[in-house]
Amino acid sequence: MPIVGVLAIITIVAIVYLTVTYQLMSDYAYKKSPTEVFKPGAQFTIASPEPNSTANDRPVANPFRLVVIGDSTSLGQGAHNQKGSYSYQYAKSTLSQKHSPIKLYNLAVSGATSADVMRQQVDAAIALKPDLIMLSVGANDVMKLVGNGQFKLNYALIVQKLTSIDTHLALLNIPAFFTIPLLVQPYRAITDYRVRQLNKVIARVVASEPDDSLITLVDIYNGTKDEFKRYPDRTFSKDKFHPSTYGYSVWARVIAETLN
Repeated sequence: MPIVGVLAIITIVAIVYLTVTYQLMSDYAYKKSPTEVFKPGAQFTIASPEPNSTANDRPVANPFRLVVIGDSTSLGQGAHNQKGSYSYQYAKSTLSQKHSPIKLYNLAVSGATSADVMRQQVDAAIALKPDLIMLSVGANDVMKLVGNGQFKLNYALIVQKLTSIDTHLALLNIPAFFTIPLLVQPYRAITDYRVRQLNKVIARVVASEPDDSLITLVDIYNGTKDEFKRYPDRTFSKDKFHPSTYGYSVWARVIAETLN
């Protein structure tokens, strides 16, 4: 058999394997041990925790606007409630020390890919006139076998659109899949390889921006991998896929260390 034919068969088998494995793991995560899927569009008002805080106090009618977009990790899936999301924990513990009050808008959607974010969330985020936008997306692109080229196009369009307004962007890269208990080998290794590929794409998109002074790339992959690998029972939720409330606090800490 020609080498091209052999490679074609191997490719087909690999795709079938990845698809079947993904379905089996999804059945476990979403049917046997489901976590609550929060509705997009939640809003929170966060004031400074300290009565004598040095935060830049704003009129209640003109709060610091934090808008969160992306997939289930931005939504906070896996946490006990949405106040356990990385964005709320970061805003409450860190951002509120500098700005008060904060209006947090969470527009993220569970299962969203980069294409979904571009189509369904970016314009809505811009319309809110945010001071800071936080984005975490890419995990579903990995799971749904989106190619590097298509992901780069989608991500670049997102960044291009968001940088058209005068606001800060915190772009979170994709977390380490090799730490996820739900993923079996060799699926775990394959998907983590894809994560690292797409994270390189994200880094290149950011580096290619003519003016990146308002963009901060937050390295969630390297910043959280050790703790998630060492303490999976603590950092992952009961579905063994999404972070727990504590896991999101690790994300919030990495975000704070990076943005500060």
